[in-house]
Parts: sequence; C-alpha cells; structure tokens
Amino acid sequence: MATVFNKEGVVYKVEIDLMSNLEMAVALTSKYGKPTKKVGEIKKVTCQNKLGGKFERVEGKMVEYWRPKGGVQAALVHTAYQCGTRIYSLYTIYHEKTQTQIDYLNRQEEFKNFSDKIDKINKGI
Repeated sequence: MATVFNKEGVVYKVEIDLMSNLEMAVALTSKYGKPTKKVGEIKKVTCQNKLGGKFERVEGKMVEYWRPKGGVQAALVHTAYQCGTRIYSLYTIYHEKTQTQIDYLNRQEEFKNFSDKIDKINKGI
C-alpha cells in the first residue's frame, strides 16, 4: 500500500509499506546500492509473557538513507515495537526542501494551537 502526500496538488512525499516484505528491500538495495547513512538501530530485547516465559525479540527504529539526488531523499524505515509483535518496513521518497517547509509550517500550527489552548485556560481562571 502506498501513501501519497501532496500540498496544493503537488506531490512532495510517497511512502510505500513493504509489509515485512524484505525481498522488496533487497530489490531496492540491489537496484540503487546500499544506503549510505544509518540512523537508529533495531536491538535484541528479552521479553516475558504472562506465564513467565522469556524469549528474545527485537525493538527499535532504524532509518537507512541513500545519498540525496536533485533534492530528493529516499530511505528505508524499519520499526519494531511491542516486544517485536509489531514489525514493519517502508520505503519513503520525498523532496527535502518541501518536506522541511511543511514540517516547519506544521510545527508553527501546533504551537499556535497550543498557545490558543493556554490562552483559553488562562481566561477561564
């Protein structure tokens, strides 16, 4: 499944859920080479069920980035949580400048909404 992000009709980001399909990640790596930068990690953790049984699983988040081309960034995002019961990977490609601008505008909006809530609380006191 793919998620397409656009602003005013212009696509700036696409995310493709690999649904734990590691063959797709291998295909991307063989086509575009190995990613050049890794951020974060997936770690082995010891989990315990309600019956006291212990077992090893994985948890964490790791993003593998390819070198940007023409302002476009591609990455593989791997996430494992809830003691390894939820694991997924996605391929994301986005226009760096547009994504940065949208992230900035979203943070401004969140701050404004937070400030408005504080103002309403202060008026009610």
